[in-house]
Amino acid sequence: MSIAENIRRLRQRHGLSQAEFGAIAGVSDKAVSTWETGAKEPRMGAIQKLADHFHISKSDIIDDEPSDDAIKFALFGSVDVDDDVYEEVKRFAKFAQEQYRNRQG
Repeated sequence: MSIAENIRRLRQRHGLSQAEFGAIAGVSDKAVSTWETGAKEPRMGAIQKLADHFHISKSDIIDDEPSDDAIKFALFGSVDVDDDVYEEVKRFAKFAQEQYRNRQG
């Protein structure tokens, strides 16, 4: 995913408006809108504020993530995978990640 998609997904995952999200990053809702449309990219200071607030790495915001099809192919050798099975794998991965973080913290 692009930076724009990562930012939109992060904001939506936490149920925040663009104004609320912008307040965390120290910018206006208009700036967040331009990030989400891909018209502009956030400065590193804003990315650091977001990463610190959400306890994630800057690379979680900056880096492109592989598409669902790429993940399906890597896991199953095909993109023709039942969506329910794929969602179950994603739920397990999230659970495993949470367990790991709990052991680390």
